[in-house]
Amino acid sequence: MSDRTRRKRRQTKDRVLQARIPEQLDDELRDRAEHLGLSVSTILRDILLHTFDLVEGVVTDSSHIARALTGWDSAPTDSEADSTVIGWQEVILNRNGVCEECNVVLP
Repeated sequence: MSDRTRRKRRQTKDRVLQARIPEQLDDELRDRAEHLGLSVSTILRDILLHTFDLVEGVVTDSSHIARALTGWDSAPTDSEADSTVIGWQEVILNRNGVCEECNVVLP
């Protein structure tokens, strides 16, 4: 095969991803694919393509909701923050909580 043919073939082919999965998941994927009339590969590609967008959307929406409920526009400025704090990261609580300092219900 010539270099030109190989380059053209590489440009048009999708990459192959291999992963080890439990037998139960394999059975479920194959059953779902058969039920939908699609290949397992197509289902997995669609799941992977849409999962990142979905998760990013949920995180973004959650942070907007949290800011709206608390009245915060952003993380505290340096003058507002304790000098021992070196960073901020948004979190999703697993259960309801109340702030120990101001008794605000945490979103």
